[in-house]
Amino acid sequence: SPGKEIGEIQNAEAGHDAEFINGESKIGMRKEIEKEMKPIISDIKTLIEQSRQQIAVSINATMTILYWQIGKRINSEVLQNQRAEYGKQIVATLSGQLAQEYGSGWGEKQLRQCMQFAKSFPDEQIVYTLCRELSWSHLRLVMHIDDPLKRTFYIEMCKIGVVFTLSGKIRACRRRKLPYWFNPLYRQK
Repeated sequence: SPGKEIGEIQNAEAGHDAEFINGESKIGMRKEIEKEMKPIISDIKTLIEQSRQQIAVSINATMTILYWQIGKRINSEVLQNQRAEYGKQIVATLSGQLAQEYGSGWGEKQLRQCMQFAKSFPDEQIVYTLCRELSWSHLRLVMHIDDPLKRTFYIEMCKIGVVFTLSGKIRACRRRKLPYWFNPLYRQK
């Protein structure tokens, strides 16, 4: 057909070796399809990103619950309020065995954080709720706050995304750059 020949001549002059289907170039068809597919591609990308986020939240919640269960188990069943030196030996032995099998992430420091977490949040239902709303990083920051009212305040701050500010305030308090009463770890006597 004459239109097809003109298109082939124009593409050949432009240095393109375009193929034609029913008088329309594959390049033109591809651009039209891409244009029509933009909303679908955008929706699919959104679905993928939402799923990734849900997976991350689920993994974080599962790990946080695991840390709480480990801390609770060590606190209640292993240590059973034994003397401090005995407790240190048990945690050191346990961390050595866990680190050997599961890697260095299960050292004494991690186990002590698990124990502190279970001590700070003894109610399992609260832990389940918190681990869906906050990351382990957030919870590690607030679990050392003894005053339940202050802890609740900082948990709410973390929920609205103030974790870096909170972390900075705690560090500043430790360096004595903020008044002692501002420090969330400060214990009133």
